[in-house]
Amino acid sequence: MKKEKVYLYTVLALSLIVLLISLLTLNYLFSRVTNQLLDAQLESSQREIREIQRLLEGQLRNGMGKEQVAASLQKSIENTDTQTGFVCMYDTVGKEICHPDPSRIGQQIDQDNSVVRPITGSESQSFYELLNDGKAAGGLRTFSDHRRGSEIIYVQPIANTSWMLASHANLHAIRRQLDELHTQFLLAQGLAGTLMVLLSFLAVRWIGNRYQQQLEGEKNQLTDEVKSLTALNASLVSYQLKVQNEPVESSAEGPVVPTEEGGSRRRILTYWKDELVVISTDQIAYFHTEQSLTYIYCQDAKVYTSNTSLDELQKELDGDQFFRANRQFLISIRAIEKIFLYGKHQLKIAISPQPPEAILISKNKAAEFKQWLNR
Repeated sequence: MKKEKVYLYTVLALSLIVLLISLLTLNYLFSRVTNQLLDAQLESSQREIREIQRLLEGQLRNGMGKEQVAASLQKSIENTDTQTGFVCMYDTVGKEICHPDPSRIGQQIDQDNSVVRPITGSESQSFYELLNDGKAAGGLRTFSDHRRGSEIIYVQPIANTSWMLASHANLHAIRRQLDELHTQFLLAQGLAGTLMVLLSFLAVRWIGNRYQQQLEGEKNQLTDEVKSLTALNASLVSYQLKVQNEPVESSAEGPVVPTEEGGSRRRILTYWKDELVVISTDQIAYFHTEQSLTYIYCQDAKVYTSNTSLDELQKELDGDQFFRANRQFLISIRAIEKIFLYGKHQLKIAISPQPPEAILISKNKAAEFKQWLNR
């Protein structure tokens, strides 16, 4: 049940994140696309007007009269479709000279008829003033009569005349294109978001399952190690009891050397100040070497020194009672109190009396140590 809740919360979180990102990016991208589309329409109007401008100026240079040129333009644009866009011509005082609708010819533009502002700017001026300036200009035209839709307009003067060619693009038609584009954007964003959430959810679930399997494996491994350690400590107790119950063999006084079987040394000779001391191996807890000197730690917490190396002691002492834990320690089975896991594969030995440093058995010697305890 917990997994299902985690997966549910994951899907909800991913969906919320994708939704927020989609809303932010969609508005930004759509705004950029809208401005680019309007700029492209304005540039298209400019190209169209310039072509007509060059044609009309060429006719005038060839000696054709203004009335004839205007009549020729009117004939070419008359009754053309005005729903999406059209071309007409004014003079600089706002009078219509040519228009697709002949009834509009001769009409005067009011000063408050409409205003024109740049597509990406905020400054505006009336369309009447734009014509009076007699300069090329364009932008977004909005009418004072709200029943009329906005349009994109560009005007271009005709040289040596008072004429102003104008290209009109119906913004309502452009809005329809933008609405269709917005719908396509929404569909694309929705599909992309759904796919992103699905793939992210599958990735999270796959990673979560892998991690869960890893945790289960580590848990099982830890359980096995704990069982092994418990068995190891049980073997330790059993072996200590066995060693303690074994009869101690007596030997002659003085230094004892290894027998023919080897590893049977029962006593260690050393000095304590000026006194020669004989230490039974049953009393020794462990040997510790440091700076080429061997220290003998007894179970009663007394410490002696010896010039014999650990390698020599290991050969001479009973292998059932003493184990070479590492380069610094040779330990007695009688002194071991507990065995702990250390890291992933090492063992840590708790011994009495307290050693000068931690006694660690490496991964490579751990198996040998376990076999030693199970003898």
